[in-house]
Amino acid sequence: VSVTGTDMLIGKSAVMTKATDSRGEMGEAKADGKIWTVNSLGGEPIEEGSVVTIEKIQGVKLIVRK
Repeated sequence: VSVTGTDMLIGKSAVMTKATDSRGEMGEAKADGKIWTVNSLGGEPIEEGSVVTIEKIQGVKLIVRK
């Protein structure tokens, strides 16, 4: 099975460039040289500077876990 496009990001690390809100939404992270909007997988807040793992992609948002 060949993985192409944004699916290649799943399982990779990203660095939070903007913390999520208290519900774990609306953060930003840098992955693959681009800034992405981020939501946390479990809804917990993630701080700026944290290294996260990309679990899935929903539209143009990364769903990550710390």
